[in-house]
Amino acid sequence: MAATPPYDVLIVGAGPAGAACALALAGSGLRVALVDKARFPRDKVCGDAIPGPTLKALARLKPEYAQELRNLTQAHRTDVRTSRLLSPAGAEVSVEWRAPAFNSPRLHFDEALLTLVRRHTTTTLLEGDAVKKVWQTDELVMAQLADQTELRARLIIGCDGAHSVVGRSLLPQPLNRARHCAAVRAYYRGVTDAPKRPVSFCFCGGTGRGTAGFFR
Repeated sequence: MAATPPYDVLIVGAGPAGAACALALAGSGLRVALVDKARFPRDKVCGDAIPGPTLKALARLKPEYAQELRNLTQAHRTDVRTSRLLSPAGAEVSVEWRAPAFNSPRLHFDEALLTLVRRHTTTTLLEGDAVKKVWQTDELVMAQLADQTELRARLIIGCDGAHSVVGRSLLPQPLNRARHCAAVRAYYRGVTDAPKRPVSFCFCGGTGRGTAGFFR
């Protein structure tokens, strides 16, 4: 069984949270590894809306990151200034975004963030490596990959989503599955009567549970 030298920080999950962690640690002098079960670019079910606070958060890490992200997503981005909220009764509210916001498929957005990590950090990026098991020793945190490789780190950060192997392994109690949500996504072509610019959120009633639809 192979064992790597210990990292200072091991980040599990290379989506927006994991990539942002790696960017935040740039220049820290720490040995950082970022591991994800997928190989990028990879798709992710999402509404594709990238709100203004996303760019603000990147700019706080480094001002150049926000503009570089916009450049990287330009070919697949639709800028948004207005959002609509529609109630089950048909009432409508429009919201004007003060900060820049846009739509971008996660296939391209997550790859753009990871490109920033590749360009601006010395992070060791491990793609296509699923973490199967996580446990603690007296001094380190251990992560075992699907091929039995063991990664060792002084700190592990779980950014691997709702089914986090880090959370399942290290949290004192399991996640509350009674409170969760699910998403279904579809893309359509040739729709002629939909608003072209606003992002719309449609809240549907009558099921006894909260349901929301998102379309752009």
